[in-house]
Amino acid sequence: MNFFSALLLLAILTAGSCKKEYVDKYNIIPGDTVTVLGYNHMLSFAIHEYHPDTVLKAAIKEDSLLVYWPVYKAAPETFSPDISLPEKATVTPASGTAVPFKTGTRFTVKAEDGTTRVFTLKLIYNQAPLQYVNPNTVTLGYPFNIYGQFVADPGMTTVWFERLDGADTVTISSFQRVTATQISFNIPDNITPDLYRIRIRNGWRTEYSNIELDTLQIGYSTLDLPEPPAEITVKRGTEFTVNGTNIRFLRGNKAILIGFKEDGGTQSQVIDVTAHTETSMTFSIPADALLGKMAFLQVFSHTIPGGNYQYWMNDKIIVTE
Repeated sequence: MNFFSALLLLAILTAGSCKKEYVDKYNIIPGDTVTVLGYNHMLSFAIHEYHPDTVLKAAIKEDSLLVYWPVYKAAPETFSPDISLPEKATVTPASGTAVPFKTGTRFTVKAEDGTTRVFTLKLIYNQAPLQYVNPNTVTLGYPFNIYGQFVADPGMTTVWFERLDGADTVTISSFQRVTATQISFNIPDNITPDLYRIRIRNGWRTEYSNIELDTLQIGYSTLDLPEPPAEITVKRGTEFTVNGTNIRFLRGNKAILIGFKEDGGTQSQVIDVTAHTETSMTFSIPADALLGKMAFLQVFSHTIPGGNYQYWMNDKIIVTE
């Protein structure tokens, strides 16, 4: 074998020994696409303090946690709510933490993406609105009854008499009875005679009297206008005066004259109260007033039970031309 043949053979052998196969590969790396959750709502809000055998759940409405609590059951000072949340969300205060059981307590839910949402507790007591009526005049030391729909628990009842001029407030916390339909007690002897508003706390509600005649006249007798001793003849466009007792706390400056018609029906005329003292009232007759004899004079005052009364004049007020 000459030199050139040997060199060719060496080249062929070298080329064959260097041949190698390559295979392309790739690796999937977990987590190269990350989803961050943005759930910051509540799934449920449970109260175990309601009863050992009963879990009370709040109604979650928008950002409010509405808890309907029965009026007959004492509410706890604090509670530790069981709060269920979406995946990877947190809440502050944490579920199971003791917090005040009152309207306004707040809970902040934080989602995994950092967004937050605040939920506010709102207590709603299952008690019907107070519906009650009361007399308008009462004497010092005498019994006083308020009728309506109440929670029959003296410990959940307070009555306040508030003077209209704001000078005094009298608190009543001792009662003869508190039933589902009646609150009874005596008017204290030391109340200053005056005109008062009545405010009642019963159950979880505190309200003023919700009827038109929401004032109470304490310490005075009822306004009275007796039949005139003689006929009072008054011309249209002029004034007349009648005498009476305890003429106080008038409701407005109007009165009504009422007379009988020939067919047996009645006719009425609104007149103005132009002046009054504790013992007299002066009225103005319109220029176009009804003519004839007037049997009743209707007056409006807070000292009158019911707020107004038709006083018998026995046809002794006579309106003429």
